[in-house]
Amino acid sequence: AARFRIYSIPTFLIFHADGISSYDSFWRTESGMIKSVLKFVPDLSANVSLEWLENNKNAAVLITNKKEAPKLWCAVSVKYNGNDNIKIGVINDKTVLKELGINETKEKIVFFKNSKLFGEYKGKMNYNDIINQIETVFSSKEL
Repeated sequence: AARFRIYSIPTFLIFHADGISSYDSFWRTESGMIKSVLKFVPDLSANVSLEWLENNKNAAVLITNKKEAPKLWCAVSVKYNGNDNIKIGVINDKTVLKELGINETKEKIVFFKNSKLFGEYKGKMNYNDIINQIETVFSSKEL
């Protein structure tokens, strides 16, 4: 307990790349704890360009008009970091969307197989559902 400076029970510690942080809110709520942890999830998604798609044949890509990827997408990018078969990207540039022939900028997830637009995610914006869909899309033999 002394090593981690635990002064009360329960104590909620967050172990991250830069060290250890504690969740110090008087009101310990599920959403508060999740938000405190999400601050430490890095965004490992790539900014998509036509060249990037040529080099990364199979990709799940978030289209968004936000400057930064939502933390949910950051978590997906962490899951697939280092995966040679599936890459995770984000497009928030209207010029790139136009080059790809995508006209709307409504937030959505699209899939590219062999550098070609393959389909769109239609499920709930839920981590497990997104991961399951990515696995399903890219598990086929035609990759």
